[in-house]
Amino acid sequence: MKKFLKISGTVLVVITAIILVPPIFMASSYTASSSIIIESNSYNVYPYFADLKNWEKWSPWKEKDPTTGYTYSENTYGAGSTMSWDSKNEELGTGKITTVQFKKFRHINYQLDFVKPFESKSGGEFIVEKLNEKQVKVTWTNKGKLAYPMSRWFNTFMNLSTMLEKDFAHGLDNLKKLVESNPQVSLPKVDPEQMELKEQLIYSIMHQTVLNSEIGVKIGESYTAILKAIKETETVTLSEAPICLFYSHNYKTSKMRPGIFVQGCGSMPNGVECFPLREGKVLRFAYLGGYNGMEPTYDAIDVYLEENKLIKRESYTWESYVSDPGLEPDSTKWLTYIYVPIKKNL
Repeated sequence: MKKFLKISGTVLVVITAIILVPPIFMASSYTASSSIIIESNSYNVYPYFADLKNWEKWSPWKEKDPTTGYTYSENTYGAGSTMSWDSKNEELGTGKITTVQFKKFRHINYQLDFVKPFESKSGGEFIVEKLNEKQVKVTWTNKGKLAYPMSRWFNTFMNLSTMLEKDFAHGLDNLKKLVESNPQVSLPKVDPEQMELKEQLIYSIMHQTVLNSEIGVKIGESYTAILKAIKETETVTLSEAPICLFYSHNYKTSKMRPGIFVQGCGSMPNGVECFPLREGKVLRFAYLGGYNGMEPTYDAIDVYLEENKLIKRESYTWESYVSDPGLEPDSTKWLTYIYVPIKKNL
């Protein structure tokens, strides 16, 4: 009996060693990557993967189990947005994708968390590279650690990188067909004027958080309060259009500061501040149209700044409302200047 136990123990040690020792020398991580060239531009391509809700339209995994249930965060675009899924297909299992970082029209980084059939974490990325005016290259990459010992054994026999790259290639091919079969849209052309501005003062009201649906109302209320303050303090105003500084903007809210130019600042009523627009170089972009249609122009400005390697010198941009909607009922004729303070010459 002792001899049997001794042999059994030896066999168990040997088997354990066979299972545990080789993975020490196996690959501890993997990288899977696939690319495709799409006859379009980044403006058309980017939303299909930057907005997680659009993945269903081209995802290679959707075809493997059309019954998969998806759950989304309130916002599906930008950092912090999430997409969770629950599939009966063992290959797909249960998990969640979270957008971690993004640069508009250029790339997104996401975290992939698998819950079932086994727990794992990895990081993924989509990169859009402009090849010319009619072509972009899209690269989909995923990197992760291989848990010791079983994931390393699995990778040795199944080659996780090859498996994923096959799926990535299929998904990118779906994306290419989808983009190229839809009408192509381009960003508006922007041709800014470079200006050197002296320091200017505004009476203003800061709004840390404003619902985007209420921006127009808040700006109007702010101008009313500012004009009242100007009258009470007998401040001299300048004959320039009213403005609004925008510090941040997302799908739901904005941080902003409506203001009116003044010659000097005296004592301030509650809620009204004297704010300086510091001297320096700015780019002035002209926009013609209603206020609700400005987003594509802002997208074009972001691309223009990046392509020309220009860096903002302030945390805000501002809009100058040259046209008075009360005097011009046709919104297609409304002129708005968008000012971007910059650090570098063109």
